[in-house]
Amino acid sequence: MKTKSRALDSRDETLEIRNREFSYKHFGSLMSFFTKVKTLPRDIIFISCSFTGAQLTELFDILSSKKGVRVVCLTSTSQKWDRKICKKVKKMLKTRRNLRTLDLSDNFLAAEGFALLAEGIELSDSLRKLVLRNCNMVKNLPLLCEVLSHNQRVTNLNLGKNFLDCKGILYLSKMLILNNSLKRLNLERNYLDNNSMKLLAESLRDNQTLVSLNLNANLIGNEGGMSIGYMLAENRSLQ
Repeated sequence: MKTKSRALDSRDETLEIRNREFSYKHFGSLMSFFTKVKTLPRDIIFISCSFTGAQLTELFDILSSKKGVRVVCLTSTSQKWDRKICKKVKKMLKTRRNLRTLDLSDNFLAAEGFALLAEGIELSDSLRKLVLRNCNMVKNLPLLCEVLSHNQRVTNLNLGKNFLDCKGILYLSKMLILNNSLKRLNLERNYLDNNSMKLLAESLRDNQTLVSLNLNANLIGNEGGMSIGYMLAENRSLQ
């Protein structure tokens, strides 16, 4: 379903478009607007908007070259994010010094493309919030955790609905022992069981930076709940 949107205005701080399939004409109008303005809106948000691969690469080229953007949200784009697209995302992360939030939820992040995206996350000096909800992260998680193990900038990570299970938590647990910047972690809807909770609890027992942990809608039984409870009794920062 398409929704109507009002005319683009260069004075707006937020550009938000929902449920649109970008035709050649509509996308051309969007690019014309981006090209003419000196400073882009602070928040660029596309929710459930369909793009072609070529459109996404052109969009990220613009986002890399213009000032002003602090939030980029591109969810459910109906595209497999391959090396070509992720190379452009890497460029944006590297060049945009004021980018604070990147939300790529509900996109299929191919492993070969994610390797470039991970490099961009590592190179970014400003990224604070990373949302990768429902992004096919099972295969990509080891690389992400390797990057975040020594990343001291990202403070908010959302990995909800990625079916990470116990194997995924093993990678996350090792990362959490080394990372000392992450404050918020969302792991809801990941089929995490009692064994997952034991691993997670052990890694967080002495963690002094994480203040928020979302474990909603997982497969946590009494044993797993007790593991988390004992950890919370010793952890002074996590609420």
